Amino acid sequence: MRLNNINNNWILPNFVSVTKFTKLNIPDPLKAVLARRGINSNEEAKRFLFPPSPPNPKEHFPDLSIATERLEQACRSGEKIAICGDYDADGMTSATLLIQAITSLGGNPTALIPSRQEEGYGLNINMVSKLAKDGFRLLITVDNGVNAKEAISLAKEHKIEVIITDHHTIIDGLEDVFALLHPSTTPNNSPYRQLAGVGLAYILAITLGEKMNRPDINNKSLDLFCIGTIGDMAEITGVNRFLLYHGLKNFMHTKCLGLSLLLKLSGVKHHELISDAIGFKIAPRINSVGRLGDPRLVIELFTEEDSNKAITLARECDQLNRQRRDLCSSIELEAIALLEADADKIPSFILIAQRHWHIGVIGIVASRISDKYNRPTAILGGDINGNFRGSVRSPLEEFSVDKALERCSPYLISGGGHPAAGGFTVKPQNISILQSQLNSIASNLSITFTKEIKPEAYLSFSQIDMNLWNEIKRLEPFGNGNRHPLFWSRKCKVTNSKVINGGHLKIDLTQDNKNLHSIYWGQDSNKNLPEIIDICYRINLNNYLDKNELQLEIKALRNFQRLIPICYGKNTYSCYIEDDNIVVIRNQLGQEIRATVNRGGDLIYDQKWKNHKYIERIIEDASVACGLVL
Repeated sequence: MRLNNINNNWILPNFVSVTKFTKLNIPDPLKAVLARRGINSNEEAKRFLFPPSPPNPKEHFPDLSIATERLEQACRSGEKIAICGDYDADGMTSATLLIQAITSLGGNPTALIPSRQEEGYGLNINMVSKLAKDGFRLLITVDNGVNAKEAISLAKEHKIEVIITDHHTIIDGLEDVFALLHPSTTPNNSPYRQLAGVGLAYILAITLGEKMNRPDINNKSLDLFCIGTIGDMAEITGVNRFLLYHGLKNFMHTKCLGLSLLLKLSGVKHHELISDAIGFKIAPRINSVGRLGDPRLVIELFTEEDSNKAITLARECDQLNRQRRDLCSSIELEAIALLEADADKIPSFILIAQRHWHIGVIGIVASRISDKYNRPTAILGGDINGNFRGSVRSPLEEFSVDKALERCSPYLISGGGHPAAGGFTVKPQNISILQSQLNSIASNLSITFTKEIKPEAYLSFSQIDMNLWNEIKRLEPFGNGNRHPLFWSRKCKVTNSKVINGGHLKIDLTQDNKNLHSIYWGQDSNKNLPEIIDICYRINLNNYLDKNELQLEIKALRNFQRLIPICYGKNTYSCYIEDDNIVVIRNQLGQEIRATVNRGGDLIYDQKWKNHKYIERIIEDASVACGLVL
């Protein structure tokens, strides 16, 4: 159901019945959230709330057995094993996880992570040449490798066996690898399909540990799995949800010294949603090392047993994170100024390049710009070879980054990624035609660049309490594929508002004599704020000054209107509430129907409309729009 309000573009959910959840003991608004996410029975809800154990991974990954056999042989013989990772949170946790596991099993692993500034992403021929010279005969890639055909071919020439664990899109075949662990090799309905690089490393490590009768080696692996999976924004479904569900329970009590110190420096509190803490506090600090420093710092931090050395390493991570924040802010402001300086119209695909921009942080800026303008975005900075490196982000499902870069490959030195994110290297003289091609791809898609606001359930302020908050936490872990529940409320009176440090708007609200505090991130003005508003928001717990207080995080607001326009098919209607529980619906000719609706979780109204399916649907939509039902 689309509200007829072009500026806000709110899309309210269709009515759903929650009576089917007879055995589910959670508040009705959360039942409605589950139903609107495709969970339609008590059994499905139980599997969501208590994820079942996954099947044996050997039955889903064709090359897993031969990979573990080769690794067992290497561990027992003390053979040197090279582990080539990536410089992001997923890649660094993947490398650390395998190093810890293989070392515990008597193996001899060496981390090999390329420099973002000097070498760029992934396995390359220079690395392979050095490995061959140093006598390595076994190489494992983590979170990279599927598109390093030249390097893999060279490894084969030097009789180096390559085990690839990667989740990036495979562009060409991989004939020269010894074994491949990739989600695409699993069955179509496999729960392993959404694993990130660290998930594949975890599967390899636990399978190897079980094969060598050492399941205890993975005591710290779940912590690393949680960081890499959430940090890479992998979809929280299937095995990812199962492992995160169990891993987050003990995350704050980690046995990893370096991680426990990083948690303290980051100010993570026990009351927080742990998936949020990882996504906004821990993963950025790890990513900052790969963006601005030496990625080996993270491996050293997570493997260090000496407390004095570990605190020094943790502080280095924290310092790099502060530098990263400053760099991102300055580049973002400059990018926005360039974009809006001489642009009558924001292009369908945003591409901005400046040679002096630090290539270590352009991905973060691309994400912020794409979110601000709701468009696929590439931010480019100069590299040491005189070329430009670009990071791409897309907030739109219709625009697939990896496919778009593949179509533009004639203009690129290299490129690849996921549907939502990617990177490339391009010669300066090709930037203009690349921009034109990417803009053409985005322009030809049937998409709107106006942000759509899609709340999932209606709440009155009287329903918002600590019990609801505790029930919301049962839906964790939150992330890609399982977002925070998004609620909406009508007719909220603004009692106070002020801009706070950082350019955010703090708004005090009241509804039916209940007061709540809210924050509207990134809003640096309260000018023209209506006195009575409808709001779309997440609920969170604010621990400011050690006082636990529920806070609404506003995602969108609009002026409250008693008369609500709705569209149904090609027809437009308006509706409003009369006498608290009567919904009045008026067509364009001024004709009206009235329906008495029971407020609450389910929709019960006058029997006289029961046999009129069209009118029944309009009543359902109008009742949701007016906030009479969930």
